[in-house]
Amino acid sequence: MGKKLVQILILGISIVICCSAQTPSRHADRIFTNAKLWTGDDAHPQAQALAVSGDKVLAIGSDQEIKSLASSDTAMIDLGGRLVVPGFQDCGCDFYARNR
Repeated sequence: MGKKLVQILILGISIVICCSAQTPSRHADRIFTNAKLWTGDDAHPQAQALAVSGDKVLAIGSDQEIKSLASSDTAMIDLGGRLVVPGFQDCGCDFYARNR
């Protein structure tokens, strides 16, 4: 019974370490403010600002909310009220149509 308890404790500690290592960073590399962001969410169709970390969107919201994620090395970009929409990508159906 003692050996089984030690194995369970080791497994539990391993899981905690793995999960904490995968916690996403809240550091914003770039913050875009003063924008008209189309979110695609009916409950919140527009936002003012966007924070990006690496190649991932970190957060969207009001200018004030997103600016709170800035640190000394965060690039701040004022979009001057411009519209921002998600990237629209072709699903690749053209390949099938061309080879028929």
